Amino acid sequence: MRPILKMYLVLSCFVGLTTVLMLFKLRNTLRQNMLDRMSRVQSVPQFEEAPHAHGDMNYSTNATETEMGKIVSLIERGWTFNHEELMKLRTKLAVIHTRDDFTLTRKNTPLHSVVPFTSDKYKRKRNVTEDLYNTLPQEPPDFQTKRFKNCSVVGSSGILSRSGCGPQIDSSEFIFRFNLPPLVKQYTGDVGKRTDLVTCNRHRLSKRLSKLDSSKDRKLFKGILNGQFPNLSYIWLFPFSVLSDVKNILSFPDILEKIGSPVKAVFSNPRYSIRSKRFWQKNGVKETLMTSGK
Repeated sequence: MRPILKMYLVLSCFVGLTTVLMLFKLRNTLRQNMLDRMSRVQSVPQFEEAPHAHGDMNYSTNATETEMGKIVSLIERGWTFNHEELMKLRTKLAVIHTRDDFTLTRKNTPLHSVVPFTSDKYKRKRNVTEDLYNTLPQEPPDFQTKRFKNCSVVGSSGILSRSGCGPQIDSSEFIFRFNLPPLVKQYTGDVGKRTDLVTCNRHRLSKRLSKLDSSKDRKLFKGILNGQFPNLSYIWLFPFSVLSDVKNILSFPDILEKIGSPVKAVFSNPRYSIRSKRFWQKNGVKETLMTSGK
């Protein structure tokens, strides 16, 4: 496979992740008859490459059956790969610089520069002090530049209940999940058990683990990582969402080191998030806040 095409494949993983974040507020879940129809849709090869979703099995239905029926009807018509359209989309996406700016590094965030807050109503910015600069890696993480054959972006709305999609998800070369989902034995047949990168936003941290400033919380967190995410490589965090989160989230790499975890913390680049949001808004996605949910 030519290098340029391989690069496009790995960038498609990041496109999928960004798209899921932008659309997460629209959590379209299915009733049982919709799940029955989805089992037929899975026989379409092209649908197998679409993002998957899972989460708590007791979920509410936000989308109407009529809306979901329209979506399923479109999928059941079948799809064919359009390489020309792919190239057009990749050309458009070049403006957000995913390969270079997806995460914060010393390379893209120089000492004494400033970083914006993505959700601060006062549009405040943070100076890159020496302490902050030293927290960042010199180069981007491997997954940001490595070439993958395929990936799975697994959301958390619950539509994979009784789907049996776990083995298919686990067969992907790289797997994204959201907000430390419960990867316990009763779910893995449907949602898989492998994870390469998982997001963890401030709501999840405060709800499940307080501020990780006690030995009890740290022990609990280590148990979650070892028990439910044994092969996890990265936790993607959002330190520059609002001002009150910065100190706690920037201390996360130290916490991982103290509990003896091999998992690496990577920080979302707010400049990339802002560019990505603008890109998708220009292309018809009108959500006001990019979010991975609560």
